[in-house]
Amino acid sequence: MIRRWIPVCTAAIILIASLGSAHAARIESITISADGLKEQVTRWVDELSNQPSFENWKEASIDISALGPGTHGWYVNIVNGGQAVGYMIVNARSDGGFTLGEYGLGVEPMFAARPLHRSLVQLELIPSSYFKLAPADQKQNPMFTAERLYLSPLHSVWKVTLVKQKQNKVHYFDAKTGEYLPINDSQWTAAREQSELITSDETAAELSFIQTSQTNKSFDPYERFPWLTQAPIQGELLQVLKTALNRQHKIWFSSEPYDESTRYVWPVIGYHIWDNNQMFIAVEQEGSRFIPLASLTSHGHFYN
Repeated sequence: MIRRWIPVCTAAIILIASLGSAHAARIESITISADGLKEQVTRWVDELSNQPSFENWKEASIDISALGPGTHGWYVNIVNGGQAVGYMIVNARSDGGFTLGEYGLGVEPMFAARPLHRSLVQLELIPSSYFKLAPADQKQNPMFTAERLYLSPLHSVWKVTLVKQKQNKVHYFDAKTGEYLPINDSQWTAAREQSELITSDETAAELSFIQTSQTNKSFDPYERFPWLTQAPIQGELLQVLKTALNRQHKIWFSSEPYDESTRYVWPVIGYHIWDNNQMFIAVEQEGSRFIPLASLTSHGHFYN
């Protein structure tokens, strides 16, 4: 299978001026093999392309770029026919290997520019006419910079700095939907200090193939409010969730990742169980996201 690659930067931070040029800083402490990263991503993409809804990954091109400071991670953009069809988040392991942080589907995947554009214009933080400027004009007279920051699936944001009258004002936006997040720098710093990436050798066991999977229909997460009226699901969650989803029961996931400033409520729509019994839960957030069960239970609860 032939795939197109862009050069892989061993970088810890990507700063995008007007979503244009990128500047990289070297990853500290961990030695990364660019060839090893490409080979691992290719194996995961090939395995996922055998799953329902992932068929258009078979002939896709794969672009890799580094994520924000301190994460030792990469964003993988999956493109077919010139259009995004999905994404991956890949993290470095202390032994030099890689772990699959999350992955998903959709024409507007994680860190897509278009949802951020919409929010900036809708909130009147920038004029819609700004994007009609030539790239050179945007670089010479930038109105904002946008930085991709990723701590965990529940802490993934665009950090946007507005450049106005020599005063740089910062706003945060959800990396998947582009929605404005009512948080500030201190809350992000607190989240950074508290949040743990699921990158331990145990959690990051070698993932080679998907043993079993289930895909259910999505539903309106606000048709009921079980996170307000019921206790969270208890027990051995892997088996409990697998059984419930196999029976096509409705499951909700809820989290308040920024000290109750925001609440995420996602419908749970399926799962992939990889070898080594590693479960990725599928949630709907303007496209499917497959997130490690351990990462979700670290930051929220499931309800039925």
